[in-house]
Amino acid sequence: SKFQTAEENSFFDGPDSCRDMKVVDNLELYFDVFVFPKSAPDVPQSILEEMEEDQDDWQSIAMFYPRIQLWPEDRRRIERSLVSASPQVSDWAGNREKCLRIWDEEVVPCGKPALRRLLPNRQIRLGFHGDKLFEGPDLDAYCESRKVLLCLSSKAVYIILQEDSVTSKHQQQATKRRFPLPIDKELLFRDAPWPHSVARHCLHDLAAICIGFEFQRLTLRFKNPYLPNSDPFVYVLLTRNKKSTVRILQEMQKAVKEENEGLGVMNLSPETNALTIENDSNAVFDALSLAVAPEPLGTVLHYQIVHQRWKRGNRGSVRRVCCITETKIFLLDEDFKGDGHNLSDITVKADKMADVKYRKVDEADVKQVSDIECAGTDPKAVTIVISPLSALSRTHRWRLLCRDREGAERLVEDARKASKNEEE
Repeated sequence: SKFQTAEENSFFDGPDSCRDMKVVDNLELYFDVFVFPKSAPDVPQSILEEMEEDQDDWQSIAMFYPRIQLWPEDRRRIERSLVSASPQVSDWAGNREKCLRIWDEEVVPCGKPALRRLLPNRQIRLGFHGDKLFEGPDLDAYCESRKVLLCLSSKAVYIILQEDSVTSKHQQQATKRRFPLPIDKELLFRDAPWPHSVARHCLHDLAAICIGFEFQRLTLRFKNPYLPNSDPFVYVLLTRNKKSTVRILQEMQKAVKEENEGLGVMNLSPETNALTIENDSNAVFDALSLAVAPEPLGTVLHYQIVHQRWKRGNRGSVRRVCCITETKIFLLDEDFKGDGHNLSDITVKADKMADVKYRKVDEADVKQVSDIECAGTDPKAVTIVISPLSALSRTHRWRLLCRDREGAERLVEDARKASKNEEE
């Protein structure tokens, strides 16, 4: 395709002072000076008209559109827009696609459309001590998040691959694979690599955003433009931070509003145009209550998505949820109905795809917490020491990793507060 040809013939046309910078260390700058062209090419209009007539000419792709390699369906969609829009320099200058924000996020795709684009990161489920769990005769599976760049432009949202366990495995199996690939960590600006987007969703296709409980995640639901009556594309962003969640939500709302104003569709009925903002508090409370039954859940004082890790064994880390109530502290597994961990559940529909389900990994009375401290030199790490109820039991140490220092400090503060209140 001419998109592939454009990538292969690409060269860096940004500032010379940037040529020796590493791309992965300067992503925002790279997208700003190269991926989204800012200045119109100095090409005579007669040449542009010839390029427009030649449907196989790849140069118009590199000059007028973001230098991002696209999924075939998305590529055909943008090519149709090329056919209907003449590459007039004057038109391009006013309507060019601009890069607004880039976020480095962990994403869980849900439902068949999203899982087809962003493959699930299926892993063996581990118990509290890091032991492999079985479901009947088979190993129990769960889905870890995928590492992606979430690129928000003035016209679309791009889901761009980053290196993770899934991309590493695919690169080992298929050394000749051209797409999709993450940006190599060693590439420089002068190498002019194109980011590979497994999905490009137009802003006017964003139907709903769901704010996760305690602002720990944000769920994006896009209409499917290729099969209008089919399931939507659903992505759960594990932001794990209130500021990040609110920032992404606000930027998305602003971009959608400006795009709709540009398209002149703000007067449409709410049913067809409004960006729905939801929250999953009730669903989370119901799922938590079901997980801890028959005991009552009580008041939730703290809820945070964390990673559990172990001191020995080279078992990596596992995504968990730490939940503290007035009397109990829980370490839980969190699954989403349509995330692919259970292949029979991928058929759940629309707004149910990102519904959560919990299972207990470990639990204790708050009064059993004997020590809570930031662990070692890592400001994101917290160790919670659980004293046994009898001399025959062992002390449990929850070695947890939060997203940032702020999350770790909040966990320590809330755990200590709950323990102190229980003693009183």
